Amino acid sequence: MRGGAAIDADAVQITFKRRLPVNEVEVAQMLGALEGLVPKEILIGQVPFVEDARGAMELLGKESERAIIRSATEGG
Repeated sequence: MRGGAAIDADAVQITFKRRLPVNEVEVAQMLGALEGLVPKEILIGQVPFVEDARGAMELLGKESERAIIRSATEGG
């Protein structure tokens, strides 16, 4: 190999994931229709670009806490 780094072919791992195209508008509509019927963490787990539903739930909780604090300090 000229001009490149030496690569150990035995150390290379190839991973294939079976993915079909996703209509994110339909997913959003479905999630909106199921809100209140299905636990929020399960719904968030269905969002194609969310890899960690539990982590997303924690972030939502922190955002809610900040909004409550901001509202209380602004007198709203």
